[in-house]
Amino acid sequence: MSYIDSIKKKQSNENKNEELHYQNKEKVERSINVKITNLENLKKDELDKEFESSNLSALINNTNDIMWSIDTNYNLISSNKPFINAIKHQTGKSIKKGENFLNIGYSEETIQEYKNYYIRAFIGKSFTLTKEYHKTWSEISFNPIYQEGIVIGTACHSRDITSRKSAESRIVEQNKELKKTNAELDQFVYSVSHDLRSPLTSILGLVNFIEDESKESHTLKYAELIKKNITRLDQFIKSILNYSRNNRTETIIESIPLNETVHEIIESLKYMPGAQNLKFNLQINSEINFYSDMQRFKTVLENIISNAIIYRKPDSEDGLISVEISGNKHGIVIKICDNGIGIKDEYLPKIFDMFFRVSNTEDGSGIGLYIVKEIVEKLEGSIDIESEFGVGTTFNIKLKNFKP
Repeated sequence: MSYIDSIKKKQSNENKNEELHYQNKEKVERSINVKITNLENLKKDELDKEFESSNLSALINNTNDIMWSIDTNYNLISSNKPFINAIKHQTGKSIKKGENFLNIGYSEETIQEYKNYYIRAFIGKSFTLTKEYHKTWSEISFNPIYQEGIVIGTACHSRDITSRKSAESRIVEQNKELKKTNAELDQFVYSVSHDLRSPLTSILGLVNFIEDESKESHTLKYAELIKKNITRLDQFIKSILNYSRNNRTETIIESIPLNETVHEIIESLKYMPGAQNLKFNLQINSEINFYSDMQRFKTVLENIISNAIIYRKPDSEDGLISVEISGNKHGIVIKICDNGIGIKDEYLPKIFDMFFRVSNTEDGSGIGLYIVKEIVEKLEGSIDIESEFGVGTTFNIKLKNFKP
């Protein structure tokens, strides 16, 4: 081998050694970087866990709720500061982790009571109860702690609910007072309305005597006006009585002979002004065995039919009120139609509102249809209205048969 070849070979070997050294250096650096990264991640995980632990501890210890847990030997596993403070306040003693709950100074009665709660949790039951202690109320929850499917203790959480219980008590008392006030008001309305009707009936009788005996046209005219206003007032008082009765009395279910009852209602309304000029068309299936509240049923029909009489076309000679009743063992459908003045579309959504009247005239009290809807709902039925201004109005009523 020549000297030059020897030099070249030596240089080649040196280059290879240098390359190998460089590669080893890179491996070492990569290994160091990996270790540094692992250490940083480990440190980060430890910091995250430490933060979560500190954050959780801060949350638990800065709440007013009392939290603790015990094992099946009644030894304290963990607790928060409010628990430690509560024990010290109630017993004058401090309790530490691992200390037995049975030895912290409670009375035998209290210890036995809580043992019963813990035992329920130890057998796998989660539950919440409320307790009163020295005029304060607490809501206490007990939840089993499991390890590999076995209960090893219970976690407990107590929350002060004194404010909530006080609010509930106030609501109960206010409801009692409200019910009492409503009952007294209903009784007052009923008594006053009932007492007002008697003198009105007497005045109406005297006006009838005047009409029978007087021949003077102006006297008869005044008598007619008096009679009209007395009738309006009487109708309003009857509406108030019906409203009070619907709220005050229990539902009494009895058999209602439909044909006979409707005819009776029509006869009772024929004294109303303008009723003598109207024709009544009745189509009633009298074979239906219908059971409902008689008084309320009559009130519904009386109000709707009397409205049809009031809002008839005054100058029409072919006024008509039609009553159709059909149904089966489950319920009946009542259809009451008239060809009166009708109702404008804009008024229909408000027709069942209290004291709403479809015209500016003095006729009608504005409470009748409100009472009708209240009664129908109480009888587990429904009601709707169809009307065309200048043509007429139709009421469709569905009522439940309470003894099908």
